[in-house]
Amino acid sequence: MVDDHTIQRFFTLHAVLLPMLFVPVLTLHLYLVQRHGNAVPPSEESKPLAKRRSMPFFPDFMLKDLAMWLIMLNLLGFLVCIYPWDLGPQANPVAAAPEGIHPEWYFMSQFQLLKVLGNWFPGITGEIAGILLFTLGGIVWALVPLLDRSEQNVAAARAGTWIGIVALAGLVVLTLWGYQAL
Repeated sequence: MVDDHTIQRFFTLHAVLLPMLFVPVLTLHLYLVQRHGNAVPPSEESKPLAKRRSMPFFPDFMLKDLAMWLIMLNLLGFLVCIYPWDLGPQANPVAAAPEGIHPEWYFMSQFQLLKVLGNWFPGITGEIAGILLFTLGGIVWALVPLLDRSEQNVAAARAGTWIGIVALAGLVVLTLWGYQAL
């Protein structure tokens, strides 16, 4: 049953646990960027190393990035104080969902896929199949940058590109199908 405790627990998950899980991923990302460097545009790559334009990440880039984040955070805080947003009436967690409710466009493909899998596999089996499919897709997407991109594996790279194009086309078709079914 969804009640006040459920909302508090999900808020805690969102505001505490997920950031704690995100910090090691961000640390690994920054370590890999430092170790391997960023991608260099072809126009810069053709220049000799001494003539390439670059900026060290620490402290130069980090300080500029931090300054921009602080400016934007202050601007956001200023706008929130001037134009406060009314939250509206309190939600009733035990009431049925309103008729015709649907997610935003960026989640419509997943919503439609869950409806299709729910028809193919009735009960909780369809939901579990959808969650496993989304998890597998996220893991594959996260591992794409770590795949071998050497010039010897042109066929594998081409196959990976086509798999990505088919997956993107599937997401677009599911999104359009989801809006058409409304």
